[in-house]
Amino acid sequence: MLSRLGLALSAWRLVARRVLLVGGALVVGGVLAVAIGGAPASLAPAIGHEYRLVLDAESDPPCVYGSAWNDGDVVMPHDNTDGKTVKFTSRYDFQDGCTWEATETLTPSETGYDYEYVEHIVECKKDATPGLACPRHGHVTVVPAL
Repeated sequence: MLSRLGLALSAWRLVARRVLLVGGALVVGGVLAVAIGGAPASLAPAIGHEYRLVLDAESDPPCVYGSAWNDGDVVMPHDNTDGKTVKFTSRYDFQDGCTWEATETLTPSETGYDYEYVEHIVECKKDATPGLACPRHGHVTVVPAL
């Protein structure tokens, strides 16, 4: 099995697309969906109150993460006080010949959200050499956006 360690390209940058909010789901080039207990969310500023989510998580330098935070902080129209768990899911094709799915789960806490990132292979091409998943944990601080 090929390790994804040491690979230079960012999988997220390979699939970065414009953001489109459709009902309660966020679609980025058809690959990213966000579920927040049925409430809409956005990586773009919302009208009215908005909150910037600041991620503090250890990253293994040789790993590649398909994260909503790859291009900066995430902005949402609500904070953690609603008690709802937030999930960001992205799917991307990686240079190992496989399609990966990453899920970032934000669980409300007293100081923001607890953060968990997990990823798994969805499918691989016949001649692929699958890499290894790189999970991570951390904390998300919620800051009113100015």
